[in-house]
Amino acid sequence: MLPRSETAELVAAYSTANKQIILCRGNSGQVYYYGEYTGQPDTGLAFPAEETPYGYVALNGSYAYEVRGNEVIITRNGDQIGREDLTTLQPVP
Repeated sequence: MLPRSETAELVAAYSTANKQIILCRGNSGQVYYYGEYTGQPDTGLAFPAEETPYGYVALNGSYAYEVRGNEVIITRNGDQIGREDLTTLQPVP
């Protein structure tokens, strides 16, 4: 789901109760956030992410997905609509 010119290196991989989240860095240096419902790859979405002092945040229109410590926080138009605990599948370097 990355631009065709990008190859990627894994930054971190996580799971929640029902989702898989992957952060990877493209050869351009851009970080990407990929999330899908577990076992449902057709639900997967990928978008650019930015590193923050606390983790990573990815924007998709009015939605923001912030990976912060051991949780992912989902907001819409700045209002929190979800918060889920993360289990680390691959260690963050």
